[in-house]
Amino acid sequence: MRVLRRFIPYLILLLPVIAILILRQGKNVYQKLPHIGNYKGLKPNGDTIFHAIPEFSLTDQYGKAFGSNDLKGKTYVANFIFTRCPNICPEMTKNLTVIKNEFKNWKDFRMISMTLDPKFDSPKVLNAFADKYEVNNGNWHFLTGSHDSIYWLMNQEGFLIVKPLPSEDPAQFQHSEVVALIDKDGYIRGHYNGTDLKDVERLKDEIKLLYHSYAEEKSAKR
Repeated sequence: MRVLRRFIPYLILLLPVIAILILRQGKNVYQKLPHIGNYKGLKPNGDTIFHAIPEFSLTDQYGKAFGSNDLKGKTYVANFIFTRCPNICPEMTKNLTVIKNEFKNWKDFRMISMTLDPKFDSPKVLNAFADKYEVNNGNWHFLTGSHDSIYWLMNQEGFLIVKPLPSEDPAQFQHSEVVALIDKDGYIRGHYNGTDLKDVERLKDEIKLLYHSYAEEKSAKR
């Protein structure tokens, strides 16, 4: 009896947890991803407004216009590379083929890689680069455009990756191994190290988490 009395306070503390588990039985409960960037305010319906990717228009490896309008309502990953990069860009591109292959048939999923060397990386050069990594089809877009617009997207106005320093020397380009995950509403939901396969696996898992959250939102509205 004394032993039972000793455990009663612990049982009382566990009751709320047990109740939650019972209520959630039969339902999938998923971790929610954070929003990256500053809080911006509230919508009229009470939803929170976070930093969102601004509108942009660039040119893809086929010479066609591609931008934010093509990504509306879609989940996508984004990074910044250049084809003359000797180190992290080839490694990132190779690692991100894991993401491309995993989600190649998923509805409304895209990948974009924007060049930091637009003077050299023409659509033709980007096309050859994509061919080299056998990713030149489907949902991966390699983008070029004006120097100012690309660097603006990279910094605190866009994907919040880094504030780059201007340079004409490719060896001195300030770039980053960071890959951003963007949800269907244009919010940044994660930053990942594209040169680290373990972090790329985390990206893969968190893309799936986002899609599960979409399904839960849709179910809740029924």
